[in-house]
Amino acid sequence: MKPLITALALLALTAQVHAEPFRSELPIVCDDTQSILRELAQDYKETFAWGGEHANDGSRLALFVNTKTGSWTLLKMTKRVSCILGVGVKSEMIELDRT
Repeated sequence: MKPLITALALLALTAQVHAEPFRSELPIVCDDTQSILRELAQDYKETFAWGGEHANDGSRLALFVNTKTGSWTLLKMTKRVSCILGVGVKSEMIELDRT
């Protein structure tokens, strides 16, 4: 599922390159949250790395990462349904200064 999503997202992004802002309709896959979390853990060995609350609708954005392979998945999550906003490779984690 992830390779297809990645290919479609890259195709959509590279189809139009503008100097001005534009809207793009990207293919987004949604499923029940528990199914997606189970697939990320079992199939991709990705674990929760970052999360935050969406400012407009109270949903959560969450980043899952496999530190060994560098794969990552960005989800927009609710208790029942989550949507994959992006997937990728070569992730790098940085240490944040919390002072």
